[in-house]
Amino acid sequence: MQRRFNRLALSRRLAVSLCLCLAALAGVSSLSPSPAFAAPEPNLAPRTWEINFEHGALQVLSVRDAEGKPRWFYYLPYKVTNTSGRELVFAPDVTVADDEGHIISVNADVPRRAFEAVRKQLGNNLLESPVQIIGKLLQGPDHARESAIIFPINSTRADKLTLFIAGLSGETAIVTGATSKEPITVRKTYMLEYALPGDPSSPQKTVILPLNEQWIMR
Repeated sequence: MQRRFNRLALSRRLAVSLCLCLAALAGVSSLSPSPAFAAPEPNLAPRTWEINFEHGALQVLSVRDAEGKPRWFYYLPYKVTNTSGRELVFAPDVTVADDEGHIISVNADVPRRAFEAVRKQLGNNLLESPVQIIGKLLQGPDHARESAIIFPINSTRADKLTLFIAGLSGETAIVTGATSKEPITVRKTYMLEYALPGDPSSPQKTVILPLNEQWIMR
């Protein structure tokens, strides 16, 4: 009888584990925006120019608008360093998506006072605005530049955020679209994923947990 109970308990644990794994996989599939084609994997060793990208923690910031009402933003401070061996033009192309299917505008409709508040909160006078950072990136650590990705908090109900940062690598590939069958160019893109567990009563109480970061082709 005891052996039978042990086998039954083991079967139940395996079934529960399998269900949890399937649910997790389904969640990842539904939360991670993906193109309608199987994109190739980026090269393990860079075969073209690549910019070194370092970032801080994703944080929340409140800024009052012209009417005195608070507006809430996420911001991600970062530093880029050119180690490619030649002068480059840095023009970041950032897209943010949440698990509710929203594409969030980055650095658009963001008032200047939001950037000034970010710079003050970080205590970094070298921080350049998202507009100022676009331009020549000279070689070496002495010419590294710093800025922040800033975007509005449109919903506190999202459980996951994904940032796609292009413009850090010259690697591209051509794939065939699943529906149009037309050639599509994909770029080596840095992806950052964050979990937003819980249901905060206000944006400043949002818990932000880093999930994953990696190079992808998108």
